Amino acid sequence: MVFVTDPMCSWCWGMADSIKEIYEKYKAKIELDLMLGGMNTDSTDCVGDYGKKFLMHLWNEIHQTTGKEFGFKLPHSYVHNSLLPCLAIELVKSEDIDRAFDLLYELQSLFFVKGANINDMHLLLELLPNYGVTREQASLAMDQSSVKERVKFQFENSRSFGTSVLPSMLFDDGEGYKLLLGGYADTEIIENTLSRLNERGNYWPKSIHIN
Repeated sequence: MVFVTDPMCSWCWGMADSIKEIYEKYKAKIELDLMLGGMNTDSTDCVGDYGKKFLMHLWNEIHQTTGKEFGFKLPHSYVHNSLLPCLAIELVKSEDIDRAFDLLYELQSLFFVKGANINDMHLLLELLPNYGVTREQASLAMDQSSVKERVKFQFENSRSFGTSVLPSMLFDDGEGYKLLLGGYADTEIIENTLSRLNERGNYWPKSIHIN
């Protein structure tokens, strides 16, 4: 199963606790992975007043819907472009998927709760050694075409499974990935969906009990 998400996607933060809970509960039973969706990856302009007001309104809606904590503050001057933090996650993911999920959650927390600019190379280079990537390795690798191509491939394919929204979840039916859930879902909805899928298709060993 693949979680399609992004460190700067607001609804992905609203669903972050559920993703974390499902991952920890089922990672020994189901092969789980991340696909990075990409947010405004061509943007080079700083977010203006209108954009900030839009985000505050959106975050309040998500907070009211999910109960997820928001700090309701933004970096003074930043570009809402998730390419750099996605490159950082991809570096970690290629070595350790557990740490990649942890880094995703920390980056989301820094941005949505603390108002930190996670689209900042200096901040990322400070964080990555905590996830097994030295500053020197990160500085070189994040500029490598192979890493950029892997991330670009995920950006280009993340919305080709029947939904244009993030977050979403995919599953492999043996013939390729299919959309399982599109948009926000809490832990109960995810688990119920997994149970129905397992009963219908036997996608996991019979010894595994989803509930």
